[in-house]
Amino acid sequence: MWGTLFRMDDLTPRQTEVLSYIAQFIAMQGFAPTQNEIANNFGVDRKTAIEHLAALERKGRIRTSSEWRGISLLVDVDELGEETHRPGTSLQLPLIGNVAAGEPIVCDSHTQRLIAVDKHLFRPRPHFLLVVQGDSMVGAGIYDGDVIAVHRTKDASHGDIVVARLDGEITVKRFLKSGRTITLKPENARYKTREISDRTASDFAIEGRVVGVIRNL
Repeated sequence: MWGTLFRMDDLTPRQTEVLSYIAQFIAMQGFAPTQNEIANNFGVDRKTAIEHLAALERKGRIRTSSEWRGISLLVDVDELGEETHRPGTSLQLPLIGNVAAGEPIVCDSHTQRLIAVDKHLFRPRPHFLLVVQGDSMVGAGIYDGDVIAVHRTKDASHGDIVVARLDGEITVKRFLKSGRTITLKPENARYKTREISDRTASDFAIEGRVVGVIRNL
């Protein structure tokens, strides 16, 4: 049984949160939330909620109608939902331990199990999965217990969410770069940013870029 899946490459952090809320609401209640319920959940006005819904519809995640609770998830192999795999369409990705979204923790690289993921679901193609521990990335729609899909790379662009190694430990944070200064930024005001100086650069490495989330696996 699949959990809720979604790409992250073309959604803003708030759009990801709204999409997740809609998916979880439907899973729990059996029907979609109203515009007012979405607005109340995120502490915004109804107009802002409608704008988020319009963006998600433009990006192919949902369909809206004038009916009461007229929000439908577009269940497709490239978007979200429960997936029935066809031969040759899935990747067997290793789930390799945990990654901290909070204080870094040592990553256990032992493969716990293989999980089938549609090969067209995330872009670029992921190479492994990690379980998130902590709440420092909730502003980006990544919650404690989520499984993140990671594309293995040593490079990242400003604003990417990355899995990084620092002082022999692993963490997930937003990657920011200004000149020669690198910052690992949490998406939760309770946590502090971490700047990578020339002194610590030798102990820092990017292990991969987060390209998606699997929830309720």
